[in-house]
Amino acid sequence: MSVNYLETAEELEAVKDGVVLYWATWCGPCKMFKPVYEKVASTVEADFYAFDIDQDLTAVQDRGIMGVPTVVVYRDGEPVRLQETAPLKFAEEVKNAVADR
Repeated sequence: MSVNYLETAEELEAVKDGVVLYWATWCGPCKMFKPVYEKVASTVEADFYAFDIDQDLTAVQDRGIMGVPTVVVYRDGEPVRLQETAPLKFAEEVKNAVADR
C-alpha cells in the first residue's frame, strides 16, 4: 500500500483505522523518517496516512500530538499506539500494533 497524504482536518478526522504520520515540511527528522515510513507502508497490510501539522495545528493539538515526527496507530478512531520518535524497529512495531486487532 502507499501513503495517503491528508490535506484537511476533515480528512484527518475521517481516519478511524490506520497508521498516521504527523510531520512537517520544515522538520529535519521528518525528512529522514519519511522514506522509512513509505517503505513500511508498502510492506505492511494496513492503511497509512500522513498529515502535515501546518495544515491545521488545532486539529493536531486536539489529538494530543506534541512534536514531530509522531506516528499513531488508530483503531475505531482511538489511538492504540503512539510513537513520538522514529524507533529502530519501526516496521516490526507497526506490524505488531496492527495485528493486535
